[in-house]
Amino acid sequence: MPSQKKDPSTDIAKQLKIGNELLEKQNKLSRRFLFGLFFGIGTALGATSVGGITIYFISKILEAAGLPDIPLKM
Repeated sequence: MPSQKKDPSTDIAKQLKIGNELLEKQNKLSRRFLFGLFFGIGTALGATSVGGITIYFISKILEAAGLPDIPLKM
């Protein structure tokens, strides 16, 4: 049997076509919207958690130092 040589240009064309399809799927508006929504919610929840934990530890440190409660004026 004679050895068949593959044409590298067809392999490259196939890879480009697959890459194109993946980019089209990734750039769909609904996918970007959902990604943005989850990113925003995650950021808000994370910032709230870190802020709450920070305030808790600061209050415990102030309590241990014997400082009185700091009155907040609204």
